[in-house]
Amino acid sequence: MAPFCRRLFHARPMPELAPVIMTVRPRIDGSGCVIAIPPPHASRACSDFAYRLDWVRASWRGRGDVTARCGFVIELLHMSLQPGSVLLTDRVAVVTGAAVGIGRAIALAFARFGADLAICDRDAEHLAATARDIERIGRRVVTAVVDVRDGEGARRFLGLVAAELQRVDILVNNAGGGFFAPFLEVSEKGQDALVRENFTSVTHFVRGVVPLMPARGGSIINITSIEAHRAGPGFAVYAAMKAALANLTKSLALELGERMIRVNCIAPDVIPTPGIGAVPVKTPLPRAGHVDDVAGAAVFLASDLSAFVTGTTVHVDGGNWAAGGWRRLEGGGFGT
Repeated sequence: MAPFCRRLFHARPMPELAPVIMTVRPRIDGSGCVIAIPPPHASRACSDFAYRLDWVRASWRGRGDVTARCGFVIELLHMSLQPGSVLLTDRVAVVTGAAVGIGRAIALAFARFGADLAICDRDAEHLAATARDIERIGRRVVTAVVDVRDGEGARRFLGLVAAELQRVDILVNNAGGGFFAPFLEVSEKGQDALVRENFTSVTHFVRGVVPLMPARGGSIINITSIEAHRAGPGFAVYAAMKAALANLTKSLALELGERMIRVNCIAPDVIPTPGIGAVPVKTPLPRAGHVDDVAGAAVFLASDLSAFVTGTTVHVDGGNWAAGGWRRLEGGGFGT
């Protein structure tokens, strides 16, 4: 069976059609498959099949087509990558921590690429401003003031999303944060807050969103940090939670793969935001990053351009992770 058909029937079988499918054969050029249904069942089966394949059209937007032939043969075709493959038209995205900074930039980018949004944050004033900008772009938006550390609050928000938008195609776990303190000076209360904000919050949203994702699958994007991949003196618990999130992402990529749900990370660094202010630039790329640099990576991971990408991290850091301990010197060249 052609790979497209394996994904179609094995990942999301349609048992009511299985008894009437006579043959499934790959196309000679390997670009898809042909499904033959015997004439006694053709009328009902083909109409049912075309109806059920609405999710295939959406999932393989710009790459797939469904054609009925002779009343009882349905042909599934791959199409080459198209410019429209990057679009998120009519998909539904949940973005946490969307009031300012990276979360706001991702939410607005998704809206510009055609998605409807559900956004939350503790900052009611700036969250409302983000919502207004999304509406100006012409997309629907659901908002709620939510502390992502509160599991019940997260569940109420996702209940509102389900009622208003019916499903979720994309989840961006962006909310998080930390504070500088040597590890021995972090209180138990402070440590608990860091764990809940940077790790437990993600588990709340993943558990709540996955049941809302359609049969065609979806994309989960976890915003981590370069500190997930190196030491974080003064931010030890924060860095440990980001490392835990990177590892959770890999495990979820395996566990949710059968559902066609992709799970990936973005690890930013040197991105000025209201939370951290200006940052020194010693990166291989001699400029500070911008929140839109992270938003661009998020659009890639949310779109069909990354349809075969899961369990990995995209480093948006001007080359800092690649550089290791090397830093750009003011006079040129690199030093440690």
